[in-house]
Amino acid sequence: MSTCRLPALEEAAREVREEKTMGASWALYRLAKALIEEAEAGADICSCLEEVERLVEDASPTMVPPRWIPRLALEACRRGHSPAEAARGLLDYQSRAFQLLAEAARTALRGAHTVVTLSYSGTVERILHSLPASTRIVVAESRPGGEGAILASRLAGSRRQVLVVPDSALALHLEPGGTAVIFGADAVTGDGCVYNKVGSRLLALAAKSLGVPAYSAFDATKTLPEAGCRDLRVEEWTYSIEGWGTVRVPVFEAIEPAHLAGYITEHGILAPGSRSVKTLARRLVENVLA
Repeated sequence: MSTCRLPALEEAAREVREEKTMGASWALYRLAKALIEEAEAGADICSCLEEVERLVEDASPTMVPPRWIPRLALEACRRGHSPAEAARGLLDYQSRAFQLLAEAARTALRGAHTVVTLSYSGTVERILHSLPASTRIVVAESRPGGEGAILASRLAGSRRQVLVVPDSALALHLEPGGTAVIFGADAVTGDGCVYNKVGSRLLALAAKSLGVPAYSAFDATKTLPEAGCRDLRVEEWTYSIEGWGTVRVPVFEAIEPAHLAGYITEHGILAPGSRSVKTLARRLVENVLA
């Protein structure tokens, strides 16, 4: 059993584990701030890296951004740098990436009068707010969990044209020539697969079959270059179906790169696949620990 006691990180991990609405970017922020707090309180993070990694992975096994916290802390310790400074650098990188992502997204979505999305992503929310006010936004309710309704409410509050539809009705709103699909990512594996809320794969497949471009928007913190398309442990949630009862379903699924038109990233619009993922991961390490 580990002799390291990291109460702030333990509390942050519990919050992330229990939170069912906020996305991976929020989880990264919450856990990175907790690690910084532990370091400022005198914890020897370099001696407690195994415990840091355990707490972060247990907090959310599918969300990848938090995994960069122990990874960059380890590299910082190897180089004789402060792991707390690495965590600060990671948060700064993510903040800058959001702005660059929005610029790339406006280019990818130029000419689309309707944008279709599923679930809640902080990255996607920022992108949608940056589009012209005339853009019509179609949001799937995103069962189980209903995160799409939360995204729709936030967008409608800023006077956006928003339509909420059942997940099964998304394909009705895919029209070639004026529609685009965008969703976030909780993880992007080394071979280019994007993990996102269940339903995303069917949306991407429907879009491709109808000639509608589908993009995944994410920054380098979502990459997991050492993993393969089916390697991640996927969480399951329990919910109730009227007329039947309780069921358990996987919450995330993998979308193969062949079904996507592109990745929208802080380095522009990239071709889906392994090369782009590995390039993003390498640049992240270089920027944070430069």
